[in-house]
Amino acid sequence: MKASRFDIAVVNSDRSISLIVECKASEISLNEDAIAQLLRYAYELKSRYLALTNGMQHFYFEWDSDTLEYHQINSAPTLV
Repeated sequence: MKASRFDIAVVNSDRSISLIVECKASEISLNEDAIAQLLRYAYELKSRYLALTNGMQHFYFEWDSDTLEYHQINSAPTLV
C-alpha cells in the first residue's frame, strides 16, 4: 500500500490517532474523490474522527463501531 500523506493528525497519549484532517486548496471541490482519499487514510490509520476542508467548506465524519463505517456529523468533534 502506498504511504499515507494526510495533512494533519491529532495523536492521543497512547499513540492512537483521534483525528485526521485532509486540507485541499480553496479552488478544489470537496467531492466524492476527496472523501474517498480521506477514507483510505482513515481505514489504514484507524482514526475515530475525520475532517475534510478547503477553507470554505468543511466536512466531518465519525467512526461508528456498530455499522463499521464512517458517518458524516454536523460539526467538528470536541477532542479532550
